[in-house]
Amino acid sequence: MLEYLANPPWWVVAIITLAAPEAFRWIKRQLPSWMDHAKGALRSRLRAWRRSQLLIIKSQRFDIAVINRLVARSYAFLVLFVTCALVYGIGLLLIPEPMRQTDQGVMFWGISTGLPMLAFELAWLRASVRVDDILKYRNKIKPRGRRLR
Repeated sequence: MLEYLANPPWWVVAIITLAAPEAFRWIKRQLPSWMDHAKGALRSRLRAWRRSQLLIIKSQRFDIAVINRLVARSYAFLVLFVTCALVYGIGLLLIPEPMRQTDQGVMFWGISTGLPMLAFELAWLRASVRVDDILKYRNKIKPRGRRLR
């Protein structure tokens, strides 16, 4: 285990894994300001994408069953991500001896156990941001007349 802690690529992967959620949320917050400065086809595509996202949110923000399903899906992806992270950590400790002898074997073992973790992290981040958006726009409705503030 100590040889992995002394390995710089292992630290890079750990830092990227910890920084990815914050970077994802920062990009999501900055996207509207970037969209204001975009020109031509890029701007029209970004506006069309944002419009479709807002229409989906508008159609789902009062459907309790859909909101509960999205929240449950978000937490399911979080549990799968944490489970894969634990399996990844244990997998690094249990690398078979023949694979430990070669760099390609260690790289293959790390990639094969790390890719599911990365996939579930990205799925959890997307689901979490979607739930946050739906709840944010749900709170912008006034109780009287159901109009936006």
